[in-house]
Amino acid sequence: MFKLLTGKERRRHKRFDRSMSLSIYGEDREIVDERPTVHNVSRSGFQFETLARLNPSDTIRFDLLIPGKGVIQANAITRWAKVSHTGLTYVYGAEIQGMSWSSSRALKKYLEPGPRWSALFDMILGLALAYVLFTVAKEVQGQEVAFLSHVTAGMGDTLEWAPQAAISAGAIIGIFLFFKDR
Repeated sequence: MFKLLTGKERRRHKRFDRSMSLSIYGEDREIVDERPTVHNVSRSGFQFETLARLNPSDTIRFDLLIPGKGVIQANAITRWAKVSHTGLTYVYGAEIQGMSWSSSRALKKYLEPGPRWSALFDMILGLALAYVLFTVAKEVQGQEVAFLSHVTAGMGDTLEWAPQAAISAGAIIGIFLFFKDR
């Protein structure tokens, strides 16, 4: 019936028991199951139970709702399958494939909240970016460069507001990076 994959342990990340909303779609993007039961989740995969019959190595598309963070959409490959203890449903292990960096980061933050080092990193990155933009803006404002004068000849007072615009853009990016996960 099902080929149960055996051999060495394939887990790369710690598993967490979490109650999360999951929707599964087939390769044809048709819904396979709108609300399968999620048993556990890791940064690289999840175990779920459904009425739908899938095979090991099937590619599925999924939407996983991370409370307070939004929906992750990615692909997964079913790595193993078995009939549940009731005999009415199927249990699958899926390996996540092609998840974006931001989705992976959101999942990691949800599963392993721990210290807020990433928030501190984002704040430092934002401040550094603001500083670099401020320094560049100061240099541009303080110089009379023939090329810049030629390029901006038809723009009027562009060089007067461009440094302030660069500083503002850096500040907005820094603020966004600092507050985006709060």
